[in-house]
Amino acid sequence: MNPAETAYALISPVRNEAATIRCTIASVLAQEVRPVLWVILNDGSADETADILDRAARTHDFIRVIELEDRGFRQPGPGVVLAFERGLAELEGVRWEFVGKLDGDVQVPCDYYRKLLDAFAGDRKLGIASGACLAPRGGGWRLEKNISVHTRGPCKVYRRACLEEIGGLVPTLGWDGLDGYMARSKGWKTRTLTDLKVIHFRPTHGERRFKGALRDGRGAYFQHYRPGYLLARAAVNLFRPPYLLRGIGLLSGYLAAHLRRDERVDDPELVRYIHAEQKQRLKNRGRE
Repeated sequence: MNPAETAYALISPVRNEAATIRCTIASVLAQEVRPVLWVILNDGSADETADILDRAARTHDFIRVIELEDRGFRQPGPGVVLAFERGLAELEGVRWEFVGKLDGDVQVPCDYYRKLLDAFAGDRKLGIASGACLAPRGGGWRLEKNISVHTRGPCKVYRRACLEEIGGLVPTLGWDGLDGYMARSKGWKTRTLTDLKVIHFRPTHGERRFKGALRDGRGAYFQHYRPGYLLARAAVNLFRPPYLLRGIGLLSGYLAAHLRRDERVDDPELVRYIHAEQKQRLKNRGRE
């Protein structure tokens, strides 16, 4: 690989990750291809996260820790994106062609970024890529299912040209699905490499699955999801653990946002693209 064409940086917004951040750090240190810079943004942690990060930064010069002002609570969606954008500002003057968002509760295999860079090199139109997430369940690990064009927020990588063309990330719930729609609407490809697995110590939405489904419903409203597509998603989730709760949560979150007349995507062309893709997906009945 040409180092000039595969240089990548990492950005990690973290908050109270003392239980897992050591594993994340160790997995990055073990990478076959290391990042040119790893910006870790400590977003108001109240546990030992800051001490762990400080030791890592003093030992490894490619790790840079930024202390953010504590807002007093974890803020999925907007808070994560704003922290990511702050991390991007730290890359000024650094040579990079790819940037990854890596959560502090993820452990990636040693060949993770090398394989993603290989995928990007093999397809110049690939704009966003990630591996698949394995989350703890019942004493073992289960695959967190998603369609192949949806890349995983905890461990995704952006091609710089793609990220710049879509104008960066939108600070909203569902940002990690909206970025894919934005990229595909401009001709880029997005892809989860299903044979490339990462450990996600905290399952998506953790134990608050109904609350997480409510957030997903609000994010779907923001993105102008077609009602039929949302109903299909809700119906599928009725038959997946925790069964009824997630499907009901999706619909409830969407309906609540509709009744409040929450803010929505205001780009007509993007909305048309989202509707067209979802319509085609319904016709394919989930086949890709």
